[in-house]
Amino acid sequence: METLAAIVKSGIVGNVIVIDPANAATITNLGAVVLPQGSLVQIGWTYDGASFAAPVPTLVDAQTQQIALIDSSYTAAETADIAYMSTTFQADDASQALITKVLSALAGASPSGFAWADKNNVAVAMTNAQLQGLSTEILTRNQPLFWHCQAQKASIRAATTVADVQAVVW
Repeated sequence: METLAAIVKSGIVGNVIVIDPANAATITNLGAVVLPQGSLVQIGWTYDGASFAAPVPTLVDAQTQQIALIDSSYTAAETADIAYMSTTFQADDASQALITKVLSALAGASPSGFAWADKNNVAVAMTNAQLQGLSTEILTRNQPLFWHCQAQKASIRAATTVADVQAVVW
């Protein structure tokens, strides 16, 4: 396993390098601090001579990170499987796009023997109206999720402290 060391200048980590732990001269010459295995120390962290600390994020950094978390949670929620017709169907982006494409192609009538696969790939016989119902069920679930996402992001943008930003969760 590699041994890492932090190059610290004026209390700030300027670089993280791979070193030979047996070469004490290199460590001394570089002013390196050997890091414990699995350390998360990165460029920009502070070092007080005894311990490392991650930099405190700026308000803008915290907002960017929290919005990314909210967007990720929204995507997971809107593409989660959905219960319909006594089974569960996939509702990921590809499945939603396929439902739209099939409904458009069917033009109001499904052929005899038409079926849609549930999340376990079991064929579920469906009429055009039932496939439309699945599409509506997904839309009905996703619409409030969209507005919740927008409200959370507005709260993050309006927050005036990092703590207030980080308090906004899905």
